[in-house]
Amino acid sequence: MKYKYTSTILVLLVALFYLQSAVANEEQGLGGGACGSLDNHHGPFDYTDYNVYKEHGYLVEYHHFDTDVESLVKGKTSSVYGDLEYVLRVFPNHHRALTSISKYEFQVENAIEKMGDSISVECFFNRAIVFKPNDGIVRLIYATYLHRKGSLGKAKMQYQKALEINPDSAEAHYNFGLYYVDTNHLSMAVKHGHRAYELGYPLPGLKNKLIRKGVWDKTVSQNIAN
Repeated sequence: MKYKYTSTILVLLVALFYLQSAVANEEQGLGGGACGSLDNHHGPFDYTDYNVYKEHGYLVEYHHFDTDVESLVKGKTSSVYGDLEYVLRVFPNHHRALTSISKYEFQVENAIEKMGDSISVECFFNRAIVFKPNDGIVRLIYATYLHRKGSLGKAKMQYQKALEINPDSAEAHYNFGLYYVDTNHLSMAVKHGHRAYELGYPLPGLKNKLIRKGVWDKTVSQNIAN
């Protein structure tokens, strides 16, 4: 009888673990599901670690990530997707490769889904976040991808996480401002726009959008809730 109760408790604990993991993934705005092991024959390595990148990055990029692959023109060793997948298996948080794979889905509608067992764009981001949760640039790239895709709730979570990690990121404030324009929260758009330009962001697009809406010169409360 004691064994039976112990087994039941173990099953409940395992179920609770998976439930908590699923909730955590939802709160993080991750793709969810089984996105595959990070184990790889080469790596995985941290793209933001200069010494590691210096040792391993050149060879990987030489064979799999030239300008044609990055700009989605053609593959170098295999297909565009195949080369990007290789890079992201070795460097799960490779910022430029994540940017390229996020654009790839929009180049041909449902391109990756049509490949069957291929890793989805959201899974690539899921893997990158699991690999290095405090990489704010990964969060920002993911946010802009979700924003463009129309997954606005998830996009907001990733913008917030990007700014939590890098509160003085001009690019994160700028893009979060664009998000708030698109969702018609103009006071928040102005707030993030002002901060982006204070931090030196060079592009005038957000400011011009807010000028056209007649809100750019309004005083921005520093106590506006996120």
